[in-house]
Amino acid sequence: MTGPGPDDGPGWGDSTEDHRLARRGARHPTFLTSLPKPLRVAIFDQTTMSMRKRGTELRVRGARAQEAHFIFAGCVAERVQSSQVNILRFHQTGTMIGGDDLALPPGIEPFTELDLPLLHTRVTCLTTTQVRSIPMARMRALAEAEPRVYRALLTSQVQKSVELQHVYQNFRGSIIGRVANLLLHLAERNFLAGVDGIQSWIVAGPSQSEIAEALMLSRASVENALRELRSGRMITTSSRRYVITDPTRLGEVSGRPFRSFAG
Repeated sequence: MTGPGPDDGPGWGDSTEDHRLARRGARHPTFLTSLPKPLRVAIFDQTTMSMRKRGTELRVRGARAQEAHFIFAGCVAERVQSSQVNILRFHQTGTMIGGDDLALPPGIEPFTELDLPLLHTRVTCLTTTQVRSIPMARMRALAEAEPRVYRALLTSQVQKSVELQHVYQNFRGSIIGRVANLLLHLAERNFLAGVDGIQSWIVAGPSQSEIAEALMLSRASVENALRELRSGRMITTSSRRYVITDPTRLGEVSGRPFRSFAG
């Protein structure tokens, strides 16, 4: 096993900014933290750590998908496409990728791209991303042998589904409120940093065009919303980087309070 342990802080170094962000932002996924320490260690001991560069694709579905991935730091984009569907979602620190099938009841075989030839899922790293991967067979064996692991997997997937529905399918909200809600969602499990002497939360990864696509908005609408948020001194922006300087006010705009899990 390489890298930090299940109860240690990150323990690697690099001079690039993306790696510093990953190093400072690493947090254990909520699925793991919901388990007692012995089970957490048992799962952790089966994983391998890697730092994936921006643009790297994680194989998560189909006959060649052999691993589930825990995102310990960074941001990935998950795109689900078919002849009629094009869905884009972002996942930050604390998400398990490729483990949806693991929450199926024992004896139920998961769907693959061979079963659904028109459905294709791609997960691409939008930043340098710290990933811990576990062979699917080992993870499934742990889930079938230990009810608490299966229950945690199921709870994690349900929570993930509810959160994503609230963030991406809130079509009744205002445009600025929906953009603010997405930024809060991505920032809540991210790390706290000092920017110009002000405590801030940093969201790195999605471009404005990708945010527009994920929320089913025009790019101009997203640009206008970000401009208003900047004018209100709630955020600052640069290329693929959004610094939240006033999460309380941003929460008021989004219609829900900011909840930081990064401490």
